Amino acid sequence: MFSLIDILNVSAAWIGAITGVVSLIYSLKVNRVKLSISKFHKKRMNEDSCYQYSFVLSNQSNSNVVIKNIQLFDKNGKEIFDNGFNPANALPEKKSDPFGLISSTQTLFNVDWYSEPFEDEIELNPYSFHKLSYYLNEPPHTIKIKTNRQIHYLSKTKSIHPIFNKAK
Repeated sequence: MFSLIDILNVSAAWIGAITGVVSLIYSLKVNRVKLSISKFHKKRMNEDSCYQYSFVLSNQSNSNVVIKNIQLFDKNGKEIFDNGFNPANALPEKKSDPFGLISSTQTLFNVDWYSEPFEDEIELNPYSFHKLSYYLNEPPHTIKIKTNRQIHYLSKTKSIHPIFNKAK
């Protein structure tokens, strides 16, 4: 039959195997990329300009991740792109007031009015973020993000359906 040494050896082997499997599962779970997309805003500088849609992409994991591609899609599944709106062209011309003084609108210009679309790979360090913005003719229905690492169990992409709020 089995001696006490044999039983202890088999028990130690099983404990080691179970510990190894649990450690592997824990390691895979901890090192998985956790991306968050938040702060969905739409705004426009005046009534004649188109809307700027912006959002923040955050890396909430403890390892670096490279964003390979970001695509925006309309409700029909067609990819949409930044329309190239230049906010400097939408500024009203300088006007003189009743006293003949010229008022300047340049002091009211905000740098955030320029769009910052995805153009090239973005490396997000652990617990960092990157703001992206687009001038679009219609709101995006889906945002699809592709990374160099797995986001879900077997996928390197993540798709979300944003709801944009008007910025104050």
